[in-house]
Amino acid sequence: MFYRAKQFYKALVPIISNTERAWVKDFLPHRAACLFFQQSLVEQRHALDVAFDIKEQSSFLPAKDLKTLLTAALLHDCGKSIIKIKLWHRIMAVILFKIPNLLRSKLLNHCVIFSLPMKIANHHPIWGEKLSKQAGVDKDVQVLIRQHHDPKTVLGEILYHIDSQH
Repeated sequence: MFYRAKQFYKALVPIISNTERAWVKDFLPHRAACLFFQQSLVEQRHALDVAFDIKEQSSFLPAKDLKTLLTAALLHDCGKSIIKIKLWHRIMAVILFKIPNLLRSKLLNHCVIFSLPMKIANHHPIWGEKLSKQAGVDKDVQVLIRQHHDPKTVLGEILYHIDSQH
């Protein structure tokens, strides 16, 4: 529960240092960095937190895999940049994913207000894959972005678990 309060605070007050911005510009190719900076500050902060945890916890990976995973961490939610997301959308999506599927389906069928947060939650990985492809990002990164809620590889599992902690 504490991590949700911390997550809520970071959504209210997303702070990104100049050092972090410089790291992103140095680490990502130009078009991928532009895609990162198109994200909201909330998504940028979240992506940096995920990337830094991956960097800390996954040093055992070969350099190529670590670079792929870090790039995917920085861009995994870039699909959300297509739609203006409000804080209540984020909160509602978290709540809706925690309730049983049957109840969630009933809510979505009867309450239009819930449909946008769920559309964003369900479709942003696909949108992100398309945006990352347009930005010339490596195919392995594109796949990780598309599958970050439903991982199919070891790298995908790492991204999923660390993303879930933020």
